[in-house]
Amino acid sequence: MRLRRTIYSLFILAILCNDGMALDRMDLVCTAIKERKLLGITYSDGTPRLLEPHIYGLGNHGQVLLSAYQIGGPRVSGDMHGWRSFSDEKIVKVRISAVGFSGPRPDYNPDFTQFSESFCRL
Repeated sequence: MRLRRTIYSLFILAILCNDGMALDRMDLVCTAIKERKLLGITYSDGTPRLLEPHIYGLGNHGQVLLSAYQIGGPRVSGDMHGWRSFSDEKIVKVRISAVGFSGPRPDYNPDFTQFSESFCRL
């Protein structure tokens, strides 16, 4: 638990001090998925989130979505852990961590029907 808090705190710092990278968002997110790296984002409400990204692609209504398991940061429900879909247009900042994760969650569904097309997936 203490390690998770430390990682989350480091991500908050990295997100707030984001110096940017030469890669565009799709490259960043797909690199994190391919390399199984944690992803730090700042959402439109200003809150930093720490994610295990699983699918990045086009939603059924034409919007770009990120499906990820959130391991840090607030949620409306109050529980910071769990599956979430993030609208790409509401993501303000993105940062790849050097810290990895072991792979797909046991309840991961690679055929998640919310996506009409995937740019990248685990």
